[in-house]
Amino acid sequence: CLAIARSNYAATKLTAAFRGRDVQKIYVALAHGKPQQKSGELSAPLAKHGQRMAVDKDGDIAISHYRVLGY
Repeated sequence: CLAIARSNYAATKLTAAFRGRDVQKIYVALAHGKPQQKSGELSAPLAKHGQRMAVDKDGDIAISHYRVLGY
């Protein structure tokens, strides 16, 4: 599901909801290989580099929880 604001008011509210952690982002991905653990947590400092996010020692800590759904 992709949320798109259709007005400045909606954009302000949507941005506030993400900043306040009132919404939860869930990503589903296909990956090559087989993780050693079926679930876990990854954390790294991330910073915006142009249009992309990248690991950067001066960035903000991002924490991701993962769970393998199948092989």
